[in-house]
Amino acid sequence: GGGGSRLGRPRRFAPSAHDASPLGELRSGKGADEQHVFIVVGVPGSGKDTVIKRYLRTLGLTLLDASADLVKEYLAAWGFDELSVLVRENNARCGPGKHLLHAQYLHRESLLLNEQIVEKALDDSRSTIIEKTLHDADHVLEQARRISERGCKVHLFGTFITPLKNWDFLRNRMLSGQAFGRYITKQQAVSSLRQYHKHFSAIVREPELRRTFDSIHLYDVMKGEWCVSIAETSVRYIDDPPDA
Repeated sequence: GGGGSRLGRPRRFAPSAHDASPLGELRSGKGADEQHVFIVVGVPGSGKDTVIKRYLRTLGLTLLDASADLVKEYLAAWGFDELSVLVRENNARCGPGKHLLHAQYLHRESLLLNEQIVEKALDDSRSTIIEKTLHDADHVLEQARRISERGCKVHLFGTFITPLKNWDFLRNRMLSGQAFGRYITKQQAVSSLRQYHKHFSAIVREPELRRTFDSIHLYDVMKGEWCVSIAETSVRYIDDPPDA
């Protein structure tokens, strides 16, 4: 409804031309010998796994998925508490899934382990996928800068989704029982999505923030296409603000 119109269409984010295959040159081996870190951002239920990560796995790199959700799934596989048992029973019936996406279960523990996994991957020169909501944009930018200083190529990949479609995904997940006790309202979901779009737009539009990454790409889940693809973030665009 009104929230969708205020968020704007994805073309408002894009200062560059579309690219049908972001970083497609990696498939031919160009740059494949370098260490790449893909920071995948988006709100819950926006297609980070089903769209972005699936695409990244087609690039031909050996990728470590440093996802806090995967850490939670692993921890739940060995826990004896009620939630862990429920997760295992659900996995046995339905197969592994995004059952813990909204759960605060083991939240701090999973974040700590996730940081250790990322650090070891960087030390071992492994190309890695890091997943973030972009709720705290400053944290994401600082992490990207630290990784870049270690000589890695850092790429930002995000999803664009409308509030209505995002809520449909979240509601279906909750109705299916896969939210495991953590429920959010439609207003909370829209507010989170609006904040995400605000932060992503700022990164794209502000040259200093944009140059934090080696490339930036945004996928429109509704249209099924890349609506932003910036392969060279150091290039200035005609609508960039003048240098101070």
